[in-house]
Amino acid sequence: MRQGGKVSEATQLFQVSPATIYRWLKRDNLAPTVVPRRPWKLDWPALAADVVARPDDRLVDCAEGFGIAVSMISYVLQ
Repeated sequence: MRQGGKVSEATQLFQVSPATIYRWLKRDNLAPTVVPRRPWKLDWPALAADVVARPDDRLVDCAEGFGIAVSMISYVLQ
């Protein structure tokens, strides 16, 4: 390794695989990688307004109207 240590020692110390150690060695900067989150597909205030306007709609109908999965509607409403 860069400062004379062994990869096997580093794998035990950091609890990662040898492949991870080699990937780290290729990097110039070991700062955490920031992965941007993509925006939600669902407009939550619009869903809330839709539920108030049509409280008797089924989850399936609501999901079709917003173009998302029924599980997402269920998750948001909980």
